[in-house]
Amino acid sequence: MSKGQDAASVLLQLAKNITGVADSLNDDDALNGSNDSSDAEAGLITNSLAMFEQYEPRMLWLAEAEYAARRARSKFIDSDILGEPAWDILLDLSIQRMKGKRVSVTSLCIASAVPATTGLRWIAQLRDQGLLERRDSEADKRKSFVQLTEAGWRKMRAYFFHQMNPSLGNVR
Repeated sequence: MSKGQDAASVLLQLAKNITGVADSLNDDDALNGSNDSSDAEAGLITNSLAMFEQYEPRMLWLAEAEYAARRARSKFIDSDILGEPAWDILLDLSIQRMKGKRVSVTSLCIASAVPATTGLRWIAQLRDQGLLERRDSEADKRKSFVQLTEAGWRKMRAYFFHQMNPSLGNVR
């Protein structure tokens, strides 16, 4: 099979998956009264892309490169001007998820490159948005861990996939 035929086969399978996911989203939305188009679009892309798990190493590379670039730019421009702690938190959680690592609240505050109180405030806001969840450690009750929710992970995967495939159009 030629490269063109491989691509056509993948696109055909993707189209079938998208149709199936769209149908299920319509059914779910009708049942739940939901019409959040950004969630639907992110879900449509990422849920239909289960067959694209081979992209995870590339997504990890992309996330690590973006995080490193964000740290590097502070060498040239004051990070207070360019700070986006929420994005740093989401990037770090995505990276660590792809590496199979748990992230403590302390580590996440450090990764966000802001004071701990600011990091904690952003963690709470992202939790309130349904993008991450905080869980207490069973071994040490003084410690807690943070991870992306499934909805948060779905949105981050949609972002990374879009970055790798910008010709697919905008994903909100």
